[in-house]
Amino acid sequence: MTEQDINEMARALKEILDKLDKAIVEAGKDANNVKMADVTKILQSNLVKMNKRYDGNGYDVILAKLDKRIADITEKVRTDKKLDVEEAKKLAEIRKEIQKGKEPFQKTRDVIKSLEAKGYSKEELRNRKEAQKIDKTAQMKANQKMTEDLAFGMADIEAKYINPINQNKESCKIITEMAKKRVLIDTLDPQMDKDRIKELKDEIKSNISQLSARGLDVTSLNGFESNLNLIDNFANTQVPIIEQNSRNIAINMATDKTIPSDLRNQFNLGSVRDVKSLEEKYNNMSQTRMSYATKAVTLKNEIDQIDNIIKEMKRDDYLKSVAYKSDGTLKSNDEIADEVFSNPKMVDEIEDRLTEKYGDGLFRSFRSRKNYYKEQEGKGIFASIKATWKALFNSSNKVALLASRTEAAKYGKEGADKAVKAIETRKASFQKTLKQGVQTRVAKNPSLSEDKIKDGLIDKAYEQASEHIEIEEDNERG
Repeated sequence: MTEQDINEMARALKEILDKLDKAIVEAGKDANNVKMADVTKILQSNLVKMNKRYDGNGYDVILAKLDKRIADITEKVRTDKKLDVEEAKKLAEIRKEIQKGKEPFQKTRDVIKSLEAKGYSKEELRNRKEAQKIDKTAQMKANQKMTEDLAFGMADIEAKYINPINQNKESCKIITEMAKKRVLIDTLDPQMDKDRIKELKDEIKSNISQLSARGLDVTSLNGFESNLNLIDNFANTQVPIIEQNSRNIAINMATDKTIPSDLRNQFNLGSVRDVKSLEEKYNNMSQTRMSYATKAVTLKNEIDQIDNIIKEMKRDDYLKSVAYKSDGTLKSNDEIADEVFSNPKMVDEIEDRLTEKYGDGLFRSFRSRKNYYKEQEGKGIFASIKATWKALFNSSNKVALLASRTEAAKYGKEGADKAVKAIETRKASFQKTLKQGVQTRVAKNPSLSEDKIKDGLIDKAYEQASEHIEIEEDNERG
């Protein structure tokens, strides 16, 4: 909730509770002036609507306010001897209505406590990610196999049916082009367009050669140059024959027993009756294969992301262990430095940091040694003199050892604190998701059972927690 939302909620809550307070006061003075219907509306309608408006974020405030009014009424009935029977009865009725009105808010608090009692477990989060990885890996392999199996089946269908039909289509296209050129020749003037007519006849010769190479009998076209009707006769005869041949090819596929039965059943290949239905089935196969392949790639990316998350969680645990003991207490600087120096990548990082800070990670120069001691001694003329004296009379090796261990302890602590913060952020995200989930569900439907309110929230909370893992470059630290 934003600050503005909180302020608006506070104003709305104050207005509603002021009305309730007025009813309570009236009951303590004149029970006849109190309309219980108004009290019920205030509690069972207005408060719930307000809580719903803010996705349940007002439940704890509302519950505290209502509990306070129940306590006030109880105290007044117990101690105010001036109350008559009707006034005490009316106050008791109001208290009963408040008890009833606070049920959804009480339910929210109870369910949240019940869920939070299970607690966040980084081991559980890691186990869930490991289980997700296993499941997605199995899905990915299944999709890869389905892609391969379908590609294999399609290759056979393509070779035996699709390619021959496409070859027939191409032959019909060539014949149609010949027929168009023959019509064009008829429209040209034999004298004025002689060159163009010769060019068209040469193109027809080329088309005839193409058809012959495709296995068609083109002997009936011999002498077409002087008798263009031969082209018409050829087209009118051959195109229907070729098209019928394609239909026969398609129909044969419907009864082809060499096609795997699972492929036949999946795409209902037995229903193929013509070229169009065959091509529709084949296009469906292509789209299905693409969806399998795409799903496999998507799953691979998700698996890589899960791997990174698991790696980061292990890395955070390691970084924390560099500076903190298993009981959560901080190790000594020497212990932290020893942990850092046991990791070669961390050693490289320490050397880089020393060089960046002092200009010479090995402290071979007087200036670098003085810079180190100035940092240790602090500010002031006497600190500067002391730093100069130490820089003069301490060897490079000694300064390098002192500086590297100091820097290592600092570096180890920084990494550990960052890791602890990351772990706590995931835990906080887990708890926040649980709380908001319960609040929102109860606010939208106060009559939901506890099981329905809880349904899936733990899973959602762990998933949200994993989204708060920043994947960083491994400079390692772990």
